[in-house]
Amino acid sequence: MTRAYDEETLRRLLDGAEHATVNGATVLLKRATPDDRPGHLDPWLLSREEVLRRLPSAVPKPSLRLLWSMLFRPEKLLIQIRDTAKGIVLSPEAESAIDLTTEEVLVSRQELVLWKNTNTLWRYERKSTSQARRPCLLHLHGGGFFAGKPTGRDYFLKYIAEQADAVVFDLDYSLSPEYRFPHAVNETYAAVKHIHDHADEYGIDPARIAIGGGSAGGNLAAVTALKAKDEGTPIIALQILMNAVVMMGTSRPPGYTWNPADFHVADGMRKHAGRIVDPARDRNLKVMLDPYRGGQSTGHPYLSPAMAGDLTGLPRALVITAEMDSLRPQAEHYAGQLVQAGVPVKAVRYLGIKHDTPAHFGYVPQAEAIAWEIITAIKKETW
Repeated sequence: MTRAYDEETLRRLLDGAEHATVNGATVLLKRATPDDRPGHLDPWLLSREEVLRRLPSAVPKPSLRLLWSMLFRPEKLLIQIRDTAKGIVLSPEAESAIDLTTEEVLVSRQELVLWKNTNTLWRYERKSTSQARRPCLLHLHGGGFFAGKPTGRDYFLKYIAEQADAVVFDLDYSLSPEYRFPHAVNETYAAVKHIHDHADEYGIDPARIAIGGGSAGGNLAAVTALKAKDEGTPIIALQILMNAVVMMGTSRPPGYTWNPADFHVADGMRKHAGRIVDPARDRNLKVMLDPYRGGQSTGHPYLSPAMAGDLTGLPRALVITAEMDSLRPQAEHYAGQLVQAGVPVKAVRYLGIKHDTPAHFGYVPQAEAIAWEIITAIKKETW
């Protein structure tokens, strides 16, 4: 299949930008069309959502039992949602992403005991390469710490592996509520160590290891970068934070505020943009995050990296945010914290999109633009 948009639109996203300053960080503002109206969702995203709206929902229909679970047994609710989602089978024409690769990309998997459990580590790599040592990316999926499972069919990652000529790993880390903090943190850190220690086997440059992910995966990427710095090894060259959770619960660093005025949603767009509320007051986020953190304070820097006392010495960062995502202010504030700590940062906000837009790879131009930001960052040895 070919992409659903034209090359000119993609080029506009890659080449053009306005900018804003957030907590000392310069944030590039990217729009898909010159006449995008403030507060409106991107037309490609709206079109894609119309298709997906006709599909079965992975979320159980409301019932007294479901409401009771949400109030008193949220862990059971998360497991129920996860198990229900496993039974949803999309039709071929409704796949959430398009394969845009043109060269053969090899996909393989390993079963490894990284910390306590056996984890699957998927690997994408271009069959042909001119490099003796490729850069690599360890990807961590989103899903609120309780959902998501790599399958080896991630076209977003496959495209990055092809275009960056990089080895891209995708870790199937252990999920909550069965496994609480810091289980997933220890697994992701162990995965970085494993990749570093087996660089010869994988044909990668141990000095060019990137780690990244979206949402919960972005949290784990930021936290693993912190832990690697604290432990002194291994060296992570780049952290990629896409719509990342960097502040949990009500824990907030000095100077941070969540202002509803930062989110302008035009009339007629509210049903598409969804409910945008302060994450500290979002009941749905609380239901997802509380089982993961267990009894640990949300101020712990390995839960809320924005609460870390010292961010100096962290790897350079690519911070990606979405205009209609309630996590945007905290991620961009964190970008500013990194800048103030002397960390090289590139921050990009895509206008007219939501939290999960990268999942629509090939259908929505911003998803491919995000991939190109990652490709460029991986290929650069320094900034």
